[in-house]
Amino acid sequence: MTTNTEIPTHSLHVGAAVYTANGEKVGKLRFVVVEPETENVSHLVLERGMMLSRDVLAPIGVVGRVMHRGIFLTISADEVQELADFAEGRYLAGGHHHGGGGGGGERKDRGRKRYRGGGYRHG
Repeated sequence: MTTNTEIPTHSLHVGAAVYTANGEKVGKLRFVVVEPETENVSHLVLERGMMLSRDVLAPIGVVGRVMHRGIFLTISADEVQELADFAEGRYLAGGHHHGGGGGGGERKDRGRKRYRGGGYRHG
């Protein structure tokens, strides 16, 4: 079993099913939020649908285990409903973007959390 502080990003797959502590499916993984300084996962963004009327931020500390069939939280469905909303504008899209834009200089995004997942949804 993987503990919540040891979850490798390669084991988290966008579109993976997310379950409560009781095994109830609450949604899918939409994005992974990463700390820019450490590249450690800090939150999972659970996609609206199923039981959720909005995208929510699940702190990595509520992840019990990650298995092939999905991500299992340590909290109940009611507690999932109480999680904070994910405000996409507060985060920078990270991940696998390449391209233009001059060189050097101070990055204005330094210190802001990033999310990964490409913004696409698996149907």
